[in-house]
Amino acid sequence: MACVSHLEKVLSPKLRKKTISNCLEILQLHTKSFNTIAVSGYSQCLIGIPVADKLNKNIVVIRKGGEERASLNLVEGYIKGNFIIIDDLICTGATLKRIIKRMSTTFSTSKCHAIYLYSPEDGVIRTQQDLNKHCTYNNLPKVKLYNES
Repeated sequence: MACVSHLEKVLSPKLRKKTISNCLEILQLHTKSFNTIAVSGYSQCLIGIPVADKLNKNIVVIRKGGEERASLNLVEGYIKGNFIIIDDLICTGATLKRIIKRMSTTFSTSKCHAIYLYSPEDGVIRTQQDLNKHCTYNNLPKVKLYNES
């Protein structure tokens, strides 16, 4: 069976299990630093929800505006304390900006603690230094980068 999608790490059952396992391995080291996992889009839900379940963390889904959806809410879920973002990669940073902006608007006392990227090799942000530059340039709070690199 072949996957012709850039989402192979989440669509292939074998690779999805490995991606979730790798994510858990890294995030288990930091569980006291956050109480909520924020994701955007269905592919991130395929990773974020099982990880949140295993770590006993809340999950928040940030929807993109302008797309057809069953709910009018752009932010759905439960949050307590600091949150991390799980994403595949960062190319333009639009998802990162959208999540942080919507989370800070909806849950003003919660702060983004870190980002976990499960495919950093495909994006422009691969290191903490890359992320610091991106956050400074886009006037975002500086956050930690957790990844497999």
